[in-house]
Amino acid sequence: MPPLRGLPRTADGLNPAWWYVRNEVVLLGVGTLASPWVLRALDGGGGAVSTADAAALLPFVAVLALHVAFAVVSTSASDARHYVRVSPPTQYVYKQHDGDDAVVLATGDNAAGAFNRAQRARAHMVDALPLLVLKFVVVHTVAPRSAVWLTVAWSAARVLFALGYRRQPQLRFVGFVLGEWLVAYALNGIVAQCALRALGAWPSSVPS
Repeated sequence: MPPLRGLPRTADGLNPAWWYVRNEVVLLGVGTLASPWVLRALDGGGGAVSTADAAALLPFVAVLALHVAFAVVSTSASDARHYVRVSPPTQYVYKQHDGDDAVVLATGDNAAGAFNRAQRARAHMVDALPLLVLKFVVVHTVAPRSAVWLTVAWSAARVLFALGYRRQPQLRFVGFVLGEWLVAYALNGIVAQCALRALGAWPSSVPS
């Protein structure tokens, strides 16, 4: 799948699928292993995670499955973006009638470019919000303080992401790393721990 002709060759946000798969495996693994310490720090003893009945934790299996499905679909979209070399915030490639593929590029360093990036930041948050809310709801049942404070931190990071993205594309990364890599995967790690406990697969060597 060659890149479209005539596009600027940029590496901004154009990583191949293996890059995203590696990050997902590492971040979810680290988040899961760190989750006992996150729970102790935020819930003062780990909440009710270690004492909850396995049947009560079954909803976490469904939420983890949704998380994995969302990650796979997002990776597929990012991998497709890599092959055509269409950088964010440009979202779509169009085909002219009886012509070649054409890209309507989102304009850059002007007011219209800031508008496009602000819209993309909003859409990015809207994409992530339903699953985030679902994770908040299930985690709140066993670790309410962790659910609240991680969601508050994610919200603050999202504001930082949006304000930075509106100014310049590169400025979105601080908010993204804080929100999607650190805070979100702390929450994801709690979800994964509870899912593993529900399935009887949480290793006894890992402290509760």
